[in-house]
Amino acid sequence: MSAMAIALWLSVLFHLGLLSMHFEPELKKFRDNLPVLEVVLVNAKTQSKPDNTETYAQSNLDRGGNTELDRKMKTALPVLTPQKLEPTPNPVVNPKQSAQASLQTASEVREQKRVAELEKQAQELMTQIKAANAVESQPVQKAVAQETQVDNQTNPNKKLDLANVTAAALEMQKLEAIISKQQDEYQKRPKRKFVGGRTKEYRYALYVEAWRQKVEKIGNLN
Repeated sequence: MSAMAIALWLSVLFHLGLLSMHFEPELKKFRDNLPVLEVVLVNAKTQSKPDNTETYAQSNLDRGGNTELDRKMKTALPVLTPQKLEPTPNPVVNPKQSAQASLQTASEVREQKRVAELEKQAQELMTQIKAANAVESQPVQKAVAQETQVDNQTNPNKKLDLANVTAAALEMQKLEAIISKQQDEYQKRPKRKFVGGRTKEYRYALYVEAWRQKVEKIGNLN
C-alpha cells in the first residue's frame, strides 16, 4: 500500500471521528442565566427614561410607586395614541368674557370658603353635642329609671313606649358615631402623589404583544 493510500485512509478515519462527536451545551444553566424580557403595553408616555427597569413597552414611562413589593400598576384603559399638536391662533380677548371668568373664579373661591366654614361649624356642633350628652347622660338615666319604676307601677302600657324611646336614642347614638367617624376619616385622609408604572421603550413591543396574544389564543383553543 502506497503512502498516498495510507494518508487517504487516515484522513477518512479522522473526519469520521470528528463527525461522530457532538457538543451539546447544558440548556438548563444556559436558560437560567438568560435575562428575563417582559414586554407590556402602556397607556401613557413620558419624555424621561427610567434608569433601572425590567419591563419594556412601546413608550418610555417614568413614574413612581407606593409599595415596597414587586408589583406593577395595571389598568383596563386602552393604549392612548399620541396626537399631534396643531398651533392654535391667539384668541381675541373679550372684556366681557374676561369679566365673566373673573366673576366665576371669585364665586368658586367664595364657595370653597363657604364649604370650609360649614365643615368647621359641623365639627363644632358635633363636639358640643358630645359634651352635652356626656354631662347630661347620668342625670337623665337616673331620672328615666325612676320614672320607669313609677310608670310601670301606675300604668303598665307605658313600658312599651319607653322601650321605643330607648331604641330611638340608641339609633341616634349610632348615627352620631357614624357621622363623627366619617368626619375624622375625611380629615385624616392623607394627600397622595401621582403613582404609575416604569417602563423602557422597546421597538418591537407591539409585535411581541400581538404574538403573545396569538399564542395564548391558539393554546386556549387546543
